[in-house]
Amino acid sequence: MRIVSKPVRMLAVFWPNQNPIPYKFKVAQPDGEMAEIKIDKVISSTPHKGGGADCIIYECQSYIGNSDRRYVIKYLTKQCQWQLYKM
Repeated sequence: MRIVSKPVRMLAVFWPNQNPIPYKFKVAQPDGEMAEIKIDKVISSTPHKGGGADCIIYECQSYIGNSDRRYVIKYLTKQCQWQLYKM
C-alpha cells in the first residue's frame, strides 16, 4: 500500500458512545471525476494519538475494478474530516 492522503466525502453512521462506522465515500480521480466506493468490510478500527492529531484508523476492504482491494481510511476527530490514507 502507498500513502495517498486524499480528502474524501464520507457517508458514515454515528451512534452515541461508539466510533463512527464508515459506509461509502467519494474520492476525486486524477481526471477530476468523483468515484464512489462502497465499503464492503471494516477489518479493524483503532484509535490513534500522535503528532497532535487524535484520529481513528480504519482498515477496510472493497471490491474495486474486478478485485478485492484493501485500504486505510483515517477519521480526524477534532477536525471532523475523513481521509483516504493508504491504498
